[in-house]
Amino acid sequence: MKKLQYDNIKIYYKYVTNKDQNWTCIGLTHHCEEYEGVVYRYGKVTIPKEEDVLPDGSLPWQFEWEIMDSNGLDRDKFGDEFFQLIGSILQDIILNGDTKNAND
Repeated sequence: MKKLQYDNIKIYYKYVTNKDQNWTCIGLTHHCEEYEGVVYRYGKVTIPKEEDVLPDGSLPWQFEWEIMDSNGLDRDKFGDEFFQLIGSILQDIILNGDTKNAND
């Protein structure tokens, strides 16, 4: 799989609900290639403090997540690349106050 470009992160996800609209999760779009159709949700999120800055200048976000629908992918497919993708999506949602995105 080629490396995903996050210039316009909104094209990689959309909000999805179950038929009873009891919960809202994140559904990954065709732009995510092999992860298309995967549905997940975030759990506890810890926003980093300025004093937690890493040597490379980045701030590490910490979050829990749960796959609601793997769309047939094996668990071993959800490694570092997937974690980077959903971390970038979470950052977009938090920093931009997103409740809707370009795919609505």
